[in-house]
Amino acid sequence: MTGLLILVTFSLHAQQFNVMPGSPSDLSTEGQQFSRADSCFNAVYPITMDLRTLNGEKHGLKVGHPVKQQDLLSFNNQKWMFNVAPVYHFQGGLGTQSTSEVGGGFRLRTGQAKWSFEMNGIWGASRMPPYISTYIDSFEVIPGTGRAKQLEDDLVGWRSRRIQFIWTPSRHFQLQAGRGKNFIGNGYRSLLLSYNPRSSPYLRLTTRVWKMQYTNLFLKLEHINGASGQKEKYQGKYAAMHFLDWHIGRALSLGIFEAVVWQHEDSEGIRGFDINYLNPFIFYRPVEFSLGSPDNVLMGLNVRIMTGKKSYWYGQACLDEFFFQEIRKWDGWSSNKQGVQMGWRVVDVLGKKGLSVRFEANYVRPYTYTHVVSTQNYTHFNEALAHPLRANFVEGLFRLQHISEKWMQTVHVSMALYGDDSTGTHMGRNLFIPYPDTRGNHVAQGIKTGLVFCEVTCRKWIGEGRRTNAFASLVWRMEATAAEHKDYANISVGISTWFPSRYLDF
Repeated sequence: MTGLLILVTFSLHAQQFNVMPGSPSDLSTEGQQFSRADSCFNAVYPITMDLRTLNGEKHGLKVGHPVKQQDLLSFNNQKWMFNVAPVYHFQGGLGTQSTSEVGGGFRLRTGQAKWSFEMNGIWGASRMPPYISTYIDSFEVIPGTGRAKQLEDDLVGWRSRRIQFIWTPSRHFQLQAGRGKNFIGNGYRSLLLSYNPRSSPYLRLTTRVWKMQYTNLFLKLEHINGASGQKEKYQGKYAAMHFLDWHIGRALSLGIFEAVVWQHEDSEGIRGFDINYLNPFIFYRPVEFSLGSPDNVLMGLNVRIMTGKKSYWYGQACLDEFFFQEIRKWDGWSSNKQGVQMGWRVVDVLGKKGLSVRFEANYVRPYTYTHVVSTQNYTHFNEALAHPLRANFVEGLFRLQHISEKWMQTVHVSMALYGDDSTGTHMGRNLFIPYPDTRGNHVAQGIKTGLVFCEVTCRKWIGEGRRTNAFASLVWRMEATAAEHKDYANISVGISTWFPSRYLDF
């Protein structure tokens, strides 16, 4: 990765193992990605898997090696398990600007057949690459992690905490609650909900019946724009989301998504968590109208089409506002706020086990995810809930990855064109300004900016399992406008037990 590696652990639970896209543990789910369409639902992450296939044999209290083994302290009698492991990361990089990072913490997990609990805490200090430092200056947060504490001129400290509880009373129902991240989609990015912002308190209910999986997700979010780090000025808000994933035949999966965001307190007083949005079987737009409240409603589709035993097409569409008659006019009205994703993924390319390739394109119109009430925009802690480029962009990306028993190599290339604001303008990328009522808008309007991000990473796993790894990474990033050209290059090495579930490639 770049000189900054934001450290986010993946979650392992008794009877459930949470798998996040892009992590080395993705290898464990490749078979599920290409199994019969009616046998696995994989558009909502973290995916849960049976721990018994991952946690080894029955054993009493055991002390392990902090580097070579999965856990420092563990116990498993097949009915109840408990383990503790240290989490650490050391990295240094040279290039356009020297970078370094050191971080450490702990992970604790325990559980029985139908429930599990995990808690981890991480503390670190980083010397950022220049483009991340610019991001922090603009948004007052480290990407995907939260607020940065200035330790020295070029050194920032941070912390991250995650707590998760899972209860699975039957194969048809599961409850998850805690503080963490969720992802909806089959792509590397998501236009509906991604790992882009920091963790948030959440409640997730999953129901499986026949060929359908229905997910209810409730989030506690924070609006900190303009607070200048003063917690007393943070404004609370909430989000309620529905996602119905339906397997239609053997090849087609169709997902229907709906979300609503509302503020904790408005001009009429404290609303808190609006119980009208608790009903899991309603559409949010009619409820919003019945409340007489201009809450922010987002709708979307998620599609996956199997094209063979080892490949599939996938896509998404998000509709922040949709006025068909206005679209037919084709005059670029600012209230027509939509985004589209298309992608193709293949595994075991040319018969090589563990070799996968992905092509993906993302397109988001200006002002998408914004709202007339800025507090109700589609963000959390000054970051987009969906794509890290926010809005007013088009992007293409390519990923080639090979994972074997002891090695993982990744080549990632992304290219984007986006429109930025000049002083005193709002061209549609800033999600924290209410959108205007204007015509003639188009993608990449404003200061046209080209962005290229390339990364080559090689990891070698040390000891048992895919936990501790030594790695080397080469990154090149270029950002250019008609008036300015910025290049950043870095080569770094390190040793780590973290696999980030967030984005730095922007």
